[in-house]
Amino acid sequence: MAFKDLREWLNTLEKEGELARVKEEVNWELEIGGIVRETFDKGGPALLFENIKDYKDTTCTKLFSAGMGTRARVAMMLGLPKDTGYKELIQVWRERCKKPIKPVVVDSGPCKENILKGDEVDLFQFPVPHWHKLDGGRYIGTFHGVITKDPDTGWENMGMYRQVIHDKNSTSMAVAQGQHIWMHWRKYRPKGQNMPCAVAIGGDPIMPAVSAMPVLENVDEWDVMGALRQEPV
Repeated sequence: MAFKDLREWLNTLEKEGELARVKEEVNWELEIGGIVRETFDKGGPALLFENIKDYKDTTCTKLFSAGMGTRARVAMMLGLPKDTGYKELIQVWRERCKKPIKPVVVDSGPCKENILKGDEVDLFQFPVPHWHKLDGGRYIGTFHGVITKDPDTGWENMGMYRQVIHDKNSTSMAVAQGQHIWMHWRKYRPKGQNMPCAVAIGGDPIMPAVSAMPVLENVDEWDVMGALRQEPV
């Protein structure tokens, strides 16, 4: 089955006993990161933090993490039984990727229901953790999709590039040499243009999985997502 959004994925995880709601107060400053690390190490459940210090009355009050921290949940993401073995997972993944499915273009969607611009933007309304003590700041982009487009060919790339918050309305991300986002940026720079960029956080669980995987140059990640979902994005 294909999950249409994060809410549907959360509901499925909870029904399958794969989600723990953390109701005790936790601190976004290193504590959440430590809990998530321990959960990964022990093969624990996905976590939905519902009581975060300083985030009782903000626009966003909850944080979800570890959604694909075990083999069982990766299998669920693909609509397979939880006990599917690693070998079969790899085989299914490879076979599906041979049959890309183009996305469907729509006029709007739930992500457009609330639009904030200019001074309205405040990234600190989200309980972004300081994940690790040696991190340079609070990383809002750690399991997401960063979308850019080749200005000449129209090829769209979606990758996972960590984003740190600098202030209420600005972030930065690494654009490493050789990565597809770097290839796109190199075409905008000599034109004297800023590179348009969209960042999607909290979508279909297939999205971050594909963002993090190696996809060939000039192949749209949307097509690969469609293949894995077995229906169009």
